[in-house]
Amino acid sequence: MGLIPALERLTANFTRHTGMRCNLQVPQSEVEMTDEQAVVIFRIVQESLTNAARHSNAKRVDAVFRCEPEAFALEIKDNGIGFDVQNMRKPNTFGLVGTRERTLRAGGEMDVVSKRGRGALVRVRIPIPGGMQPPEDVDSA
Repeated sequence: MGLIPALERLTANFTRHTGMRCNLQVPQSEVEMTDEQAVVIFRIVQESLTNAARHSNAKRVDAVFRCEPEAFALEIKDNGIGFDVQNMRKPNTFGLVGTRERTLRAGGEMDVVSKRGRGALVRVRIPIPGGMQPPEDVDSA
C-alpha cells in the first residue's frame, strides 16, 4: 500500500471516527524508505492522533510529513488544551514515551512543545542514511 496512502487512510478514518478535522500534508509521490522507517512514521502519527483524540479536546489536528535532504520530518500539531511537557515522564504517559522510544530506535530525535491552553506539537526527525539522492539528470539530446 505504501506510507502515503496508509497515512491518508489513517487520517480519513480518524476524522470519521472522532469528528476532529485532520489536515494531512504529504509528498505528492511515494517516498523511498525502508519498511522499518515507514512503520515508525506511521505508528508515530497513529499514536499522536490517538493522544489528540483522548486528551486534547482539540477541534483540529495538522499532520505534516516531508522529506528533507538528510531526514524524514514529521510534525503533528493540535489546537487542544495542551499539557505540561514536564509531566511526560510521569506514569500513564505511555503514548509519548512509546513515540520517543520508536524515534530513538530509528536513530531519530523527537521534540514536544505544549503549554496549557495552547495545544501540542510533536516534531520528529528520522535520519536518512546517506541522505536523499537527487534525481539523475535526463539527457534531452
